Amino acid sequence: MDLSTNRITRIFVFPETVARPGSYLNDVRLDLNRKVAYLTDSGEGGIVVLDLSTGDAWRALTDIPQVKANLQQIDFVSTGPDTHVSQSDGLELSADGNTLYFTALGGDKLYAVPTAVLRNRKLTVPQRQRSIQVENPQNVPTDGLILDGHTLYMADLPKETLWTYDLKKHQGKDLDLGQPLRWADSFAKGPDGTLYFTTSQINYPKNQRTKYGLYKLEP
Repeated sequence: MDLSTNRITRIFVFPETVARPGSYLNDVRLDLNRKVAYLTDSGEGGIVVLDLSTGDAWRALTDIPQVKANLQQIDFVSTGPDTHVSQSDGLELSADGNTLYFTALGGDKLYAVPTAVLRNRKLTVPQRQRSIQVENPQNVPTDGLILDGHTLYMADLPKETLWTYDLKKHQGKDLDLGQPLRWADSFAKGPDGTLYFTTSQINYPKNQRTKYGLYKLEP
């Protein structure tokens, strides 16, 4: 999309071998230096790589435990237990584009994988799987991820707060903003470093939803 003209400049078509019947291509991160996009499949579970130059796409990680939910339910403090858990969802690129962090919405682990192995089409999924590292074995159920310096920001969906994870210290903590955040999601960073996110209220029945919010946070 050309934002200056509001015109579509290119359409990428995913074959059924990539976007399967049960797929839900969700979060995306762009590496414009390498002209590659990384997407999560939250329906079947998987990491999809899209070559922005050629339009080719492939399932770099698929049908393995790391891209699947491992929790039976999410216990929200406000709306109670919910068994509708999704597979791989949030993802984020390191500043140099060499590492991809990802997690399942219905999971409690944060993973890291070198992007070089995802881009290498000569490798098999089991070969790529061996390069996956558990970054945090006790992560929170979350949706989107955003990186600022060496700190990952994300939602703690059950507690309706934000949660941060220090990649250097390997420590996580709640970030209480003094108000409940009803499913913080769609994290983005402005040119001045300000973080933005929305509240999608997905776990709330329609008759209990309030006005949707757009929030900003200075790290």
